[in-house]
Amino acid sequence: MHAQDIAGEEVVELCASHRLLYRGKGAGVWDPVVLHGDLLGHASTVNPYPSTDCNRGLSEAADYARPITTSPATPASRLSSLRGADLRQLHATGTAPDPLELTGVIDGAVLSGRLSLPVVRGLGLWRGKVFSQDETGAVSGLNRLGFGPLETRRYSFTARLARSLFGDREVIFLDHDIPSNPSRVRRFHDELVRIEDGLYLATSYYRHGDDLRYLCHFALAKP
Repeated sequence: MHAQDIAGEEVVELCASHRLLYRGKGAGVWDPVVLHGDLLGHASTVNPYPSTDCNRGLSEAADYARPITTSPATPASRLSSLRGADLRQLHATGTAPDPLELTGVIDGAVLSGRLSLPVVRGLGLWRGKVFSQDETGAVSGLNRLGFGPLETRRYSFTARLARSLFGDREVIFLDHDIPSNPSRVRRFHDELVRIEDGLYLATSYYRHGDDLRYLCHFALAKP
């Protein structure tokens, strides 16, 4: 028995006439399929019941096989999966969601900048946001801040559709320019997009005079 990669799929040869294909079904999920004949030929067919001469190969393949089930993705795992990604490209290809889908407590993570450093990240200084709607349907929220086991919610913002300041498209503008916020907080300019269902990526800039200075990318993941 030996393995080889063909077109991004992993093949384990059981015997001369059968091979076991691990076909990708998602991150960390693989589907074992027994193939009869030449995998590279156009007439290959799936044979779920290999002949007895493949039993030994199947037994060995069972030890080799990757798991075909994984635990459901959690907000933490979805956020962690973005680390090391091309964040600018992801944000550029995202779309503006309906602000009304941003509801309740949503976990977050800073993905770049000083707050993303492991030693700082472990302190849990910024943990996400909590969103709510008023009777008119306007969406607002608070930032979830903390240290260790402690958490507080401070620094309000509104969330609404707006034109991006950095391209010709719509984004969700998280506007912190609210009189109840300290002046340093009112200078934040955050533009959020959806990159997949329940997963959002935002850029954060800080207004300095007439300039906007890049601070970081952060993400939010719904339960």
